[in-house]
Amino acid sequence: MNRLLNTLLSISLAGTLSAQSVVIPVGATNSSGDSVHWAPGHGLDERRLILVDMPLALHNTTLTEIAFRREESTNDFSGGLADLTVKMSIAPHTAVLAVPTFDLNHGANVSTVFQGQVSLAPSPSADGRTVQWSNAFDVIAIPLTPGFAFTSGTLAIEFESRPVAGQEAGYWAADGFHEATNASVQRIGESCSPSAKLRRPDEILSSIGIAEDGLVPGSTATFSATGQIGATAAFGIGFQSTDIDLSFLGFAGPGCRLRVVPELAPLATLEARPPLSGGFASFPIQIPVDPGALGLTFFVQSFEVSTAVYTSELAQCTIAGSIPSIGVSGVRADIVGPGLPPTGKVATNRGPVLRFTYQ
Repeated sequence: MNRLLNTLLSISLAGTLSAQSVVIPVGATNSSGDSVHWAPGHGLDERRLILVDMPLALHNTTLTEIAFRREESTNDFSGGLADLTVKMSIAPHTAVLAVPTFDLNHGANVSTVFQGQVSLAPSPSADGRTVQWSNAFDVIAIPLTPGFAFTSGTLAIEFESRPVAGQEAGYWAADGFHEATNASVQRIGESCSPSAKLRRPDEILSSIGIAEDGLVPGSTATFSATGQIGATAAFGIGFQSTDIDLSFLGFAGPGCRLRVVPELAPLATLEARPPLSGGFASFPIQIPVDPGALGLTFFVQSFEVSTAVYTSELAQCTIAGSIPSIGVSGVRADIVGPGLPPTGKVATNRGPVLRFTYQ
């Protein structure tokens, strides 16, 4: 009788401790996500951190594997190999409150759960077939050794990824998902810089850049300026626009106009950045997660100070009207030279489709 009870107990415990999995978001368990995302081992050397507000099903579990699935497209993916280090902790804040400094997104219990090489398998086109978790060539699976004991809250997952020289994957993109926003950028006027490029579909001469997807609470909005290499760039940022012909100054370029009443004017040097022609400078701002910022409109104009002062067109920027609620965010930065970059750019309205295996 005791032997029978022990056998039944062993079977019961084995069933309780058997590996299970959860896909985030749940809707992507058996269907494709709505966007394309980074995959570990693909692209440049980089440091990336993902924050995930974990569902109740993963509370008080031991995570044993994390997996990415390829995006569903007609592209054939070439295989590759990468050196990868993965660290996990329980974050001190939710995903939408991610900060640019990598280490500040980690809790006290940071643990290295993988260190080694990861293989990106050659994956055939998804044309005429369904991408599945059960296909090894559709998945990058990273075993966690040791497993990570997750209790509750938000999981921080950090990746240090370096493709192996000579074995880089030509293209390997992961499935992703995002939350649409009503953020917008409207351009007013034209740039007077000799380095200005024709921007389509606006059909205007432009020398300032800003992506709408950065104008989201919690995300990093990066303003960029182009011009002569070695010149100084100033980013005029304010809440009022104007329109003043600067020809009376004598040192402004022909056709240059002041279009913003600046309250902030950070400076940067226009540096060479191949394959881009001319000089390039950028200035990041993290949009606050604050109800008072929702739908707020502000203006940005860049000024190139070289042999004369040249002005860009005016960018009228409107922040998204809602705070992201997808429960996933990311921080990323390229690794250049020795050491790791301490800060990166934040995105709070998009992330990769992930499968967590747990016990």
